[in-house]
Amino acid sequence: MAQVESRNRATSSEESRRNVVKRIADEGVEFVLLWFTDIEGHLKSFAVTPSEIADALDDGMGFDGSSITGFNAIEESDMVAIPDPDTFQLMPWRQGETKVARMICDIVTPDGKPYEGDPRYVLRRALDRMASLGFDTFNVGPELEYFLFRDDKGTETLDEGGYFAMTTMDAASELRQETVRALHSMGIPIEYVHHEVGPSQHEIDMRFAPALTMADHTVTYRLIVKEIAKKAGYHATFMPKPIFGENGSGMHTHQSLFREGRNAFFDEEDGWGYEAPVYVAWSRRNRSALIRIPLYKPGHEQATRAEIRCPDPACNPYLTFAALLHAGLEGIEQGYELPEPMETNLYHLTAEQRRERGIVSLPETLGEAVDALSGSALARKALGPHIFDRYVELKRKEWDEYRVQLSEWELARYLSVL
Repeated sequence: MAQVESRNRATSSEESRRNVVKRIADEGVEFVLLWFTDIEGHLKSFAVTPSEIADALDDGMGFDGSSITGFNAIEESDMVAIPDPDTFQLMPWRQGETKVARMICDIVTPDGKPYEGDPRYVLRRALDRMASLGFDTFNVGPELEYFLFRDDKGTETLDEGGYFAMTTMDAASELRQETVRALHSMGIPIEYVHHEVGPSQHEIDMRFAPALTMADHTVTYRLIVKEIAKKAGYHATFMPKPIFGENGSGMHTHQSLFREGRNAFFDEEDGWGYEAPVYVAWSRRNRSALIRIPLYKPGHEQATRAEIRCPDPACNPYLTFAALLHAGLEGIEQGYELPEPMETNLYHLTAEQRRERGIVSLPETLGEAVDALSGSALARKALGPHIFDRYVELKRKEWDEYRVQLSEWELARYLSVL
């Protein structure tokens, strides 16, 4: 761990810090995991003993940021992780096992200022912008899908079940139930649990929550899903497209804004209320559109929301929710006009028909996506220049490494005939 000059850098109330120290003592916690993510959303963790927790809450724990993807270079690498006492939770455990708790951290510089490369801070900034426009809550409800495989060496599935399967073809129903119990134990309420469309594909839906809480839930959810699978001898993956020819895994994300407890998306005078998409359009029911307005409870104020269907479950949730919120706030600030909804199945339109309707396609490759991102003033505003520049650089490098590979398809198609 990096040694950083000590000073009081606490970001929470004295009472909340005192309560966490007491809980650790009362519940016999032996280790506390301190979590944060790199800019790609990969969870990072180190453990401290209970004797160090009071100092960690008051002053943070120093570490070498140059070893974290997207963080500072080695010449300015000292970082400080400050645990957020509101995120204190016991990790799932059984009688006889070591009691371990976790807290999620905000990252600051040695002088106590928020670190611009911290994804959690990026989301906090988006929420500050929201508050400046008179809104008090941004609720999100992501639907994360994942696959279960025999091991991490390949894609051998456990079943051939389909959407909502409730037969012996769904071999992991008990595993899902154990996962839900573990999530509940960590304070994450669950709404839906079911088999998804693909073989050995599953979905456990968390109940909506404010964006920062939900981002914390999301990184916790992914770890718990993988840990429970590993204990059962299987491998869970949130890779968006692990099996050729089968449905990929998405993270459809429901969003709503509130002002003084009222849903800003709801208009009782408005008759509109408000599978992985390829085309940029919106609809009330059409699942081929990028954004749709679910009509599960027509006229129900609290349930009114917009669903964006392009995020994937391997994303960095802090950056994703921040970007979505900034995009919406930009439209509000600039007074963007909403085009007419597209209720036609967009997959059934010809390229010419889509052009006539002004419907553009999403990027088809990572290279195209990075090019689009690099030219986006909104993305730079949402992510901040530090993360924006590093993210573009990182993804360009990833694309360059990918595009020079020689695939088995190319060898099979061309080697014998050219």
